[in-house]
Amino acid sequence: MAVTSLYSGENSIRNQRETSRNSLEKKYVFFTLGCLCFSAGLGIEFPGIYIYGNLGFIDFLILPITVLIIKNKEKFSWVSFFPFAIGVVAFFSFSYHVLVSDYYMVGFDGLGVVLRWIYYALVTSVFAIYVKTYEQVIYCIRLLWLGGLTLVCYAWINWYGSQQWFVGLPVLSWIQNLNANTLGYYFSLMVPLSIFLLMSRSISRPIMLIVFALLYFSILMTLSKSAVLISGGVLVISFIRNRRAIFFSLTAIGSVLYLYGDLFIGRWDASQASNADRLNLIESGVTMASENPLIGVGPKGFSHYFDYLRTSDAHNTYVNIIAELGFFAFILFTLMFVYLMISLFRKKPFIDNTLFVLFFTSILTLLLNGFVTGLPYSDKIPWILIGLLMACVNSSRNNKQKNQISVLFK
Repeated sequence: MAVTSLYSGENSIRNQRETSRNSLEKKYVFFTLGCLCFSAGLGIEFPGIYIYGNLGFIDFLILPITVLIIKNKEKFSWVSFFPFAIGVVAFFSFSYHVLVSDYYMVGFDGLGVVLRWIYYALVTSVFAIYVKTYEQVIYCIRLLWLGGLTLVCYAWINWYGSQQWFVGLPVLSWIQNLNANTLGYYFSLMVPLSIFLLMSRSISRPIMLIVFALLYFSILMTLSKSAVLISGGVLVISFIRNRRAIFFSLTAIGSVLYLYGDLFIGRWDASQASNADRLNLIESGVTMASENPLIGVGPKGFSHYFDYLRTSDAHNTYVNIIAELGFFAFILFTLMFVYLMISLFRKKPFIDNTLFVLFFTSILTLLLNGFVTGLPYSDKIPWILIGLLMACVNSSRNNKQKNQISVLFK
């Protein structure tokens, strides 16, 4: 009896230690996820490193390997297959052009692209596996949103230090390595996040109305045509069933167009040369893809293939992928979004409507921005949102199997 009591006491102590360790591990995981969300919304790698392709956030690189794979022996999310497979294609493309192509002089920056695709696969899996409740989704989205709001405020502080004007109105332009179009991309992604927090009542309505006014004015002042059109369309789509919200949204958009119509006309006229340059970049990218259809011209090889190009990418996500990584990578990237949309619509009856609107409008925003920028695949925000989407899909699948649809996300 004494021996049995001794063993039971040791087991109890061991269980308590394991419970405490698991609790600390969970807190550490969500602290890391929160930091990554905030830094992604802010558009920086903080606290992080800059090594060959800007992997960033070394803490988050250690987390999936030690906690997710080795300790808990978790399986990767299915959606992680796509960025991982693209990373494999990128590695073959990099290796081939390093050995064979004379023009390919990108060095380790090309390898950094390969590593970053693996990094995206880890990001999507960790969010898809660890996020299990509606409150945890709100936690991640709120920190993404706070990071974006901080970027908006910093943009205006930066403008005050070096003021720029266009047709008598302030213009938000360069912030370190973020130009006006990049700011427009980040600000447009703030729209579905803000709508979600408003619809889920996570932040009070008066505060959100102030944020919406600041956000849309900031989008307008980037003079990014795509950001203005995309953010306006997302706003209308999000409130498509709410006639009052649609009325106020259209009234606000119509008022802005009436008051600042000359601004848009002037901006369009001033960007004719830029539009021609973009078309030239797209044509160059298509030429690269036609001459190197299987593995492209190599990661970071866009600006090296033709001597006359003086830019690092095609300013178009789809052209850039097929030009640098080839047809297989483009197909994988396209199939990933098809898989995401099918998964989202199949689980619509089991996912809260606010989450459905968030992920549908976010994916739509990313896809539309892909026609004017390369950020929808080279930035962390898309992969965080993809991981959160799969977390909701996985949880809804578990709920359906248990016939307890209202437990987590409903």
